[in-house]
Amino acid sequence: MDDNRKPSRSSVNGSRELVERLERARNRIRVRRTAAREREKTVTAAVKRYIGAWRTIDELERCRDSEIAGLQQRIAEIRESAEAAIVERRTEQAVAASVIHS
Repeated sequence: MDDNRKPSRSSVNGSRELVERLERARNRIRVRRTAAREREKTVTAAVKRYIGAWRTIDELERCRDSEIAGLQQRIAEIRESAEAAIVERRTEQAVAASVIHS
């Protein structure tokens, strides 16, 4: 083999074509990697928003449940107080009715 001979025109063109194909392949890979990184950033940001919203919802539900429990306690107290007052008035009615019927 003679290393001093000039490459033929077809082998030069073939090499150029090969280089161009490799470069296009590298560019496609670069574009795909960039798109994948952007997608990952988008997904990561969405996950952070999702978790933040979940935490806020959890806190809102705890506050709501606490407030409801307080209101239920207040309702029970109002019922108890009203029932005691009603019993007193019914006792008064019974006394008045006994006077009427006597």
